[in-house]
Amino acid sequence: MEWIGFLAKSALVFYGILIILVGKYFSLKIITLNIEKYKVVDERNYVKYSRMPFYGIGFYCIVLGILQFITGSGVISIGILLSPLIIMPISRNRRKYIERIND
Repeated sequence: MEWIGFLAKSALVFYGILIILVGKYFSLKIITLNIEKYKVVDERNYVKYSRMPFYGIGFYCIVLGILQFITGSGVISIGILLSPLIIMPISRNRRKYIERIND
């Protein structure tokens, strides 16, 4: 029964690695917004900040998985509540690099 706990704890680490790989290698059409109503001002920075939420959540899941190995299973409930705090500042920075097209 101990191996089930080990698999459950390591699943969060593998999930974090998977999220990082999705952010790195998926097409930009999937990752970025549907920008029909917007013009991209600085494409390099826009792509960088579009991928940052994937990296942030991926590293966050890896850290939570490692903390579960060290402390136990109580860390995951606190960790899930803090994940939106990673996405909010990155989303604000991404908006700097697009402008609305006047129709």
